[in-house]
Amino acid sequence: MAEGKSFWFYFMVVIVGVVLGSVVGQVVGSLLPAGNMITRLFVDGYSIGSPNAPAAIDLVFMKVWLGVSLKLTLSSVVGFIIALLIMKKI
Repeated sequence: MAEGKSFWFYFMVVIVGVVLGSVVGQVVGSLLPAGNMITRLFVDGYSIGSPNAPAAIDLVFMKVWLGVSLKLTLSSVVGFIIALLIMKKI
């Protein structure tokens, strides 16, 4: 890492790249016909984790739900790669 740049700076650049890639994917996916393979790659993608069944801890006086889900789409991967390339230039 370059001097003066913290881990959190690089982490935020990557997160912004992934989010912007996902937004672009949603826009492109809405312009394409539904049910298309490209639409599925850009919009639907693949989910990793448990989005519908988080782990629950019941302590009688409160309930805590824990769950992590990652939705991997082609556009978010492209955004991630672009963010990495931008970080090399910074």
